[in-house]
Amino acid sequence: MGSASYALSKRTDAFLTIGYARNRDNANLGLNGFGSTITAGQNQTGVTLNLRHKF
Repeated sequence: MGSASYALSKRTDAFLTIGYARNRDNANLGLNGFGSTITAGQNQTGVTLNLRHKF
């Protein structure tokens, strides 16, 4: 898992989060934990890009 942020202005920033779940031995863990809908043994990658403005 990794993340980065960048200030666009004094009150606005953008941030990026990347996650990767590598499943072995027929595990089916997703990025949100147990009970995911991923097939056993499959990997999962997730990326979010967010923009935040503080009032």
